[in-house]
Amino acid sequence: LSRLPVYRGSLDNVVGILHAKDLFDLSDEEERKFSLGRYLDPPLREPEVKRAEDLFREMRRRRTHMAVVVDEHGGTAGIATIEDALEELLGPIQDEFDEEETPGFVAAGDRTFLLEGSYRLDDVEEQFGLSLPRDEAETIAGHLMLRFGRIPRKGERWKGRRAEFSRMTSQPRERVVTLIRGDGIGPEVTDAVLAILDAAGAPLDFEDAVVGRKAEEEEGDPLPARVIESIRRNRVALKAPVGTPIGKGFSSVNVRLRQTLELFANLRPVKTVPGIPARYQGVDLVVIRENTEDLYSGLEHVVVPGVVESLKIITEVASTRIARFAFEYAKREGRRRITAVHKANIMKLSDGLFLDCFRRVAAGYPEIAADDRIVDAACMRLVLNPDIFDVLLLENLYGDIVSDLAAGLVGGLGLVPGANLGREAAVFEAVHGTAPDIAGTGQANPTALLLSAVLMLRHIDLPTYAETI
Repeated sequence: LSRLPVYRGSLDNVVGILHAKDLFDLSDEEERKFSLGRYLDPPLREPEVKRAEDLFREMRRRRTHMAVVVDEHGGTAGIATIEDALEELLGPIQDEFDEEETPGFVAAGDRTFLLEGSYRLDDVEEQFGLSLPRDEAETIAGHLMLRFGRIPRKGERWKGRRAEFSRMTSQPRERVVTLIRGDGIGPEVTDAVLAILDAAGAPLDFEDAVVGRKAEEEEGDPLPARVIESIRRNRVALKAPVGTPIGKGFSSVNVRLRQTLELFANLRPVKTVPGIPARYQGVDLVVIRENTEDLYSGLEHVVVPGVVESLKIITEVASTRIARFAFEYAKREGRRRITAVHKANIMKLSDGLFLDCFRRVAAGYPEIAADDRIVDAACMRLVLNPDIFDVLLLENLYGDIVSDLAAGLVGGLGLVPGANLGREAAVFEAVHGTAPDIAGTGQANPTALLLSAVLMLRHIDLPTYAETI
C-alpha cells in the first residue's frame, strides 16, 4: 500500500496519513532523527453518507488520496481512497484485500474490449501492450478521469496514440439487504414495496429472515441467532411490522433487535404527504428517540404479590451519544433547532441527567438552536402548533409515545417511515402494527414501509433510486 492511516490508541483516533514514498529516500541522518509526526498529512474526515462524486471532488480540492470515513457520532467507520470513489462512479470496485482474481475485461468485438474501471494500468500494459502515462492514477478509471479533468459522461471518448477509450454505462453493485416480511399485513405490504423497488431498478438483493410467532413455533425463538447474524453481515435490514403478545408470551422482537444490535437511535421523519387529507398541512419535523435504555430496559420484578417494580435506566454514555447523533443529523440535513423533551421537573436525577448531557453537547454546535420542553407541554404544543418544532429529541418511552402522536398530525402511522440506526447496522421499518383484521383483504397501505425503504436507499448511498421513487 502506498498510503497508510496512522492512529493513536484506536482507529477512532486517526492522527494522519503516511505516504510510503516519503520513507524510501531517507538519509542515515534522517533515519536517526526520524519523527513520524513530521511525515503525516492531516486526515480528511468525511461522513459515511457522502456521495462518491462529492467525495472525489473534495479529495481533488484538498489534493489528498485518502479519507477517514466517520459515522454519525464521530467514530471511524472505514477508510476510502480516491480510487474507491472513482471506481464507484466509473465501474465496479475491486477490494485491494480481495484475493479472488477476476479478468477485469471481456471481448466486445474485433479489437474492442470492455474494461472494468478498476482495471490496473500495469495489467493494461501486460495484456494489451499499451503503455499509458501513470501520472497519479493506478487504474483505467483514474487515468481517464485525469485526462478529462472531470468525471467523463456516458459516450465521451478519449483518443490516445494507440487506443481509443469510451465511457460506457456502469451498473452499481448489488446490495444485499436482510428482509423481514413480518406478521399480519406485513407480507402483502412487503410484496408491494419490493415491486416498486424493482420497477425503480434499485440494485438490491434480499435475504429473507423469519422472526416473530412463526420463528418461535419453528425454532423456539422469535428472534433466531441466524437473523441477527444476517443483519450484522449485510449491515442493513428492511422490516415489516412484527406482532408482540400483550401481557404474556415472548418479549418484543423490536426491542430485542435494538438492544442486541445496539441500534441506539430511532429516527422518524414526520412530513405531510401531498394529496393525503390531514388536520395539518406543511408539517415537516423529525423525532429522534434514544433506543436502548429508559423503562424499555425491561428490568422489572414483583416485590411482593400485588406490587411490581420497574427500573428506569438513564446513563450519561447513552444520553450523550443520542444527543450527538441528533446534532450531527441536524447539521447534515440543514435542520436549525433541536428541542429536548423531558420530565426533569419530576424525575430530577434520571431526566435531569438526560437534559444535562443534551446541554453539554449543544454547546459544541452553536450554529444549531437548542431548547427544551417538559413532555406534557410539548405534546400540547404539537397539537396546537406543530410548525414551531424542527427536531425533537426524547428518551425511549417518551419518544415512543410522542412519535405516534406526531404521526397522527399527518394522517397516521401508515404514512410515516422509521429507522433504527447503530454503528454496525441499520434496520428500516414500518412503524404501524400488523393489523391482522385486514390481512389478506387488499386494504393494507404500504406507504410507511415504502418510505422506510426510501430512507434505506439514502442510507446505503443510492439516492438516485430514492428520488425516482
